[in-house]
Amino acid sequence: MNKICFLIPTHLSRFENAYKFMRSFIDCELNKQADLCFVFSSYNDEIAFLTRYGGEFRSIVLENELKNLSNGIINIKKLYSLWLLQKDYEYIIILDDESVIIKNINLMKMCKEFQKNKLLYGNQTQADWRGIYQESVKFFDKKPPQELYFWFNQLCIYPCQFLEDFFDKSGLDNDFARNDFSKISYCSFDYMVFGFYLIAYQKFKILDLECLADWGVIEHNTIAPYSKKVFSIKFYHSNPNSLHIKNRDSVFCLIHLDRMHNFGYIQSNIATQIIKHQLSYKLGQAMIENSKSIFGYVKMPFKLYSIKKEHINEQKSYEKIIKQHPNLKLAPLESYPDYNEAIKLKNHLSYKLGEALIKANNIGFISGGVYGYYLKLDA
Repeated sequence: MNKICFLIPTHLSRFENAYKFMRSFIDCELNKQADLCFVFSSYNDEIAFLTRYGGEFRSIVLENELKNLSNGIINIKKLYSLWLLQKDYEYIIILDDESVIIKNINLMKMCKEFQKNKLLYGNQTQADWRGIYQESVKFFDKKPPQELYFWFNQLCIYPCQFLEDFFDKSGLDNDFARNDFSKISYCSFDYMVFGFYLIAYQKFKILDLECLADWGVIEHNTIAPYSKKVFSIKFYHSNPNSLHIKNRDSVFCLIHLDRMHNFGYIQSNIATQIIKHQLSYKLGQAMIENSKSIFGYVKMPFKLYSIKKEHINEQKSYEKIIKQHPNLKLAPLESYPDYNEAIKLKNHLSYKLGEALIKANNIGFISGGVYGYYLKLDA
């Protein structure tokens, strides 16, 4: 048995999807690193799949557990199966069956990297997701605030060493032992529930992808970037429609193959956000925040250097993608509806301080010493 498992719920009408995933899983030789487990709704479904496609995989059949249930079944399948398998693996990765593997990668390295970094990826969304938030945090005494939406922005990796505590703190351990699934609703998205647990109890943070989307950045096909950060993130999975905005070196899995639509940018009121994510504004804001204490002054050059380095990396990633796909070039600031309002931000202290710092460095006004070393900035 491997140390990693891909857990895939499926049902009769989606067996073709599940089979294609299984074939890609084997063809890319991930079966040498991970087990594959399908979750079926009935024994008849399991037999029908085996008869039609065969294959080597584990299976979980929830015929008795799902009897007379109609609400939140997909979330029950995922969370209950996770509960059943938690002691068998180091990591469990849950995907929907409309996914496909496109290449082999080191899965254990990816999983350990996720656990070490303690980061979830979030974005602002145009959707009203209050119901999802409420149905996800209701399981816990600690309730992180509703801020950025992170559903499917990262691969749904479950470190099994957290699962006993997760099921205990959520109350689902006792519920599942009694086959009680009443707390789980359609909006209790499995990885939103687990993500809020990671934030509340395991010190995970949400990294802002600095863009607006209909829902999640990875999940959907239209986004409005405030900066170039989304172009530089090391994603391991992608919606096929937005694959070309990502670094393909790391993407090994395509999701949501049932949502094939054209990718595009949203022309929304985001010009103010774009200004706030420009280098000048971010540097000036950091200078103001770090000038409030002696310790802040000491760490200021390191903070400014970090902002500059991240900005350069994002710009390089963006330019690499634009070179291959010129149609993905971001629209000029003046094309956004709120341009006239946004341009006023250039008169704010944050922007002016950062702009002055960049100009001072570019003409050699600041040189030598620790500040000079760290503040070699590009416009």
